[in-house]
Amino acid sequence: MLRPGAAVILTVWEAVATQLATGSFGFTAGVSYLPDETELDAREEAAARQAAAGAVEIAERQGWEATARVERAVEPVWQTVVCVAEEIDASLIVCGALGLNPYGGTFVKGLTPKAHPG
Repeated sequence: MLRPGAAVILTVWEAVATQLATGSFGFTAGVSYLPDETELDAREEAAARQAAAGAVEIAERQGWEATARVERAVEPVWQTVVCVAEEIDASLIVCGALGLNPYGGTFVKGLTPKAHPG
């Protein structure tokens, strides 16, 4: 059994333009041009920070010494996770979407509020 100890809660977020270009939303909803994605990216980053903070709270309640880390993916998300894991010499990686799957990110939430339960 895994015993609580030090833990890094990593939340990786992608720019909206990247999500649209790679099809991370699962659809493009006819969007081919965003006049200014700065605000949308800020929402994505804020959601990532909020998710990381919430995960830290949960981990701490379970006895972990958790710290949050938020990274913007400049490469595929999995590569960002691996790079950070190598950087901090992680002995274990646990992955989860925290409900922010391709149909539940903040950008999609803003476009289609009923597309997900969050």
